[in-house]
Amino acid sequence: MFYVVVIHNPRRVQLTEVSEVMNNLRANLSLLGAYVYPKHISVTITSQNLFNKKVYCRYFDCHRREIEMAFESRVFPESTVYCGRRAGAKFMSLTEKLEEKPQPPVPILDRTQPEPEHFFSICLAPLYGDEPKWMQIVEFIEHYKLQGADHFYIYLIEVSPYDRIILDDYVRTGEIDLIILHDRFERPDWLFHMVEVFDCLQRSKYHSKWSAFIDIDERMVMNTAGNTVANYLHNITDPKVGNVKWRVQTVLKTDDSPAKYENDSQLFSELIFMKYLDTMPVENPGVRQKCIVRPEMIGAMAIHSPSAMYPGTKEVSMKAENGVVRHYRNTKLRVFGAGNLRKPTHSTRLEPTFEKDLLDAVFQRVRSVYDIVPLNCRDIAHRVWAGHGLRDPCVVEAEKKQKNTTRAESKWWVMAAKSSSVDATDHQIGRGPVGVRQDPGENQEISFTWFEPKIGSNMEPRQDPGENQEISFTWFEPKNRIQHGTERKWIREGTKARGLTDSQSHYPDQSNKKLLIPNRTNPGTPK
Repeated sequence: MFYVVVIHNPRRVQLTEVSEVMNNLRANLSLLGAYVYPKHISVTITSQNLFNKKVYCRYFDCHRREIEMAFESRVFPESTVYCGRRAGAKFMSLTEKLEEKPQPPVPILDRTQPEPEHFFSICLAPLYGDEPKWMQIVEFIEHYKLQGADHFYIYLIEVSPYDRIILDDYVRTGEIDLIILHDRFERPDWLFHMVEVFDCLQRSKYHSKWSAFIDIDERMVMNTAGNTVANYLHNITDPKVGNVKWRVQTVLKTDDSPAKYENDSQLFSELIFMKYLDTMPVENPGVRQKCIVRPEMIGAMAIHSPSAMYPGTKEVSMKAENGVVRHYRNTKLRVFGAGNLRKPTHSTRLEPTFEKDLLDAVFQRVRSVYDIVPLNCRDIAHRVWAGHGLRDPCVVEAEKKQKNTTRAESKWWVMAAKSSSVDATDHQIGRGPVGVRQDPGENQEISFTWFEPKIGSNMEPRQDPGENQEISFTWFEPKNRIQHGTERKWIREGTKARGLTDSQSHYPDQSNKKLLIPNRTNPGTPK
């Protein structure tokens, strides 16, 4: 309750909306992860607002058979349960009562190594929303790799299939852990942010020496050439330092990223760190700051800073002249509103050497994933397709193209007629499967005759009205007449023929009536 209300600022949420969400957040013990440390096991859940609720830790062996002796515990802090260790335990689950049947258990991840596997890792806030993410993902990961990050914990709610391709490629190369956030009890996507924070604190504990809690649009930068975030962390010699605080500088991002990669020219023009340079002053200390922490020294974590640290833990602040968090803030303000968004005061960009290195890294990764080389059907050896009893792929490809061409030719055309007079000699519309021999008068009814095409014809009707069935259309003369000459405009549309006698359903703009006639492929088609 504390974290949801205080950290997410309830002034921006209607009280009725919050109260409706609360029941779903505390509805069940939905398991997310389990981690074994030298002295205990932590289990994280997607449920929220269960602070101090009594639960039972349930243990399972490598065959997922339950080990007797459940362990009574409490939810503390938010979305986290501390359990005792059990010999032979490989999976964990939770229940609210001893007699309840446990949910399917989750595997226990080993965090008992004497030294962390990684030095500097990134905990990325959940990915969701309608803005395309592939470019942001590549920029984000390649940026922090150049800053010395050697591992990423990426939390995913939902992205497009195209965006997912780049995530899966980073999984393939072992650079990221991809954690899927899902719960059958609905809630606003942004409320999963705290679930990610609590889980990543446990997930990175004893797995990484330093962990940064960052959003997709936030980039930590060092202002000195050749210096990196990892270098700065290596130079911290005091073993009691457990939190490094960073001030934030907003850079206005005035448009969404493109949906797909097209070519190198498009990529270069749309790269966030190259395109968006309008910058606001550095925020005061404590205002939307971000941090890098030693996870084992933190008792509870919030979005912008630790909410509880173990006794003796120290904090240090990064000086703004040495490094800041560049926050590329989208001005469309989808979720949280304007906040402290103000007019930019100057233009800034990355340190030149770092910018060049980042440009090269992004281009290399994008090309390796999205620059698809088309397949030539002739490249498939005869023995490959013939050996599987398949047809020649070149023949299949040619038939597919012919089918698509036939479908395209069978679409309907829309003619917007604007004329001040009727002249049967000058304004004949050419012959076709269906045609009009002359412009009718205002509101004059005309008839069209439907001809059922034979098999193999270049006309495929969109409806089945029956052979030689007549369909009536009504011509409407537009009010705004042209005094001299006649203008016709042909627009390609896939509108079907049936029901066009109801002008109101097809002509919402009464000042520009349109008459639909079939596509004509003869050379006399008006331009």
